[in-house]
Amino acid sequence: MKKILAKNIETLVEFNQHFVQGLWQGDDPLLQLPHFNENVIKNYRRLLREHSIPDAKIETFCRLSPHQRQSLKLLPAKEMSEVEALIRVLPLVEVSCKAFTENETEMNCSDAITWQFMVKYPNLKEKEFPGLVHS
Repeated sequence: MKKILAKNIETLVEFNQHFVQGLWQGDDPLLQLPHFNENVIKNYRRLLREHSIPDAKIETFCRLSPHQRQSLKLLPAKEMSEVEALIRVLPLVEVSCKAFTENETEMNCSDAITWQFMVKYPNLKEKEFPGLVHS
C-alpha cells in the first residue's frame, strides 16, 4: 500500500479550490467576476488611490457599495449589472471569535476553554437563511 504524503493532500485541496473557482494558482481572484479580465483589473488597480480603496482584493471590491463600484466606470452598465447580480449572491462573511473560560477572569493551561464564533452574512436580507456551516 502506498502512503499519501501531506504534500499530495495539499495539492488535492488546492486543485479542488482552483477547479471550483475556475482559477489557477497565482491568478488574480478578481478574474472570478464576470467580464473581468487583466485589463479591467489593471484599470481597477490604477483607481484604488483616487477612490480611497485600501487594496485590490476581491473581498474589498465586493464590499464597496454598488454606487462606489459604478463610479469606478470599469465596465459598461449592462456588464456591471451582471457583476452586481453576482456580488449579491456571493458568500461574503464577517467572522469573529472569542476564547474564554467560564466564570474565570484568567485562562490557565488546565482550564476548559470555550471558543465562541460569530458568523455574519452582510448580503443576506432579513429572514433569509445562510445555509449550513461546516468546520
